[in-house]
Amino acid sequence: PNQIIKGFPIQLHLPIQEENVSIQLFNNAGQVVFNDFIQADQPELEWLTPNLPSGMYILQLTYNNGLQYNERLLLR
Repeated sequence: PNQIIKGFPIQLHLPIQEENVSIQLFNNAGQVVFNDFIQADQPELEWLTPNLPSGMYILQLTYNNGLQYNERLLLR
């Protein structure tokens, strides 16, 4: 897992150009703690996590042709 302190750096590496990408963040209990859409033409964004406790999180990117998952470790 990637360790983070202040926020989640999210880099998009999509196989083709997508219009919109759904981004969801799950805590270790499987609960959705963040759900939004982003534009795929943003190669990278920084999502700040001021209200989340330390722990393991799963980042899911959903787009027309697939899914991507990443594990993130948030340290406070």
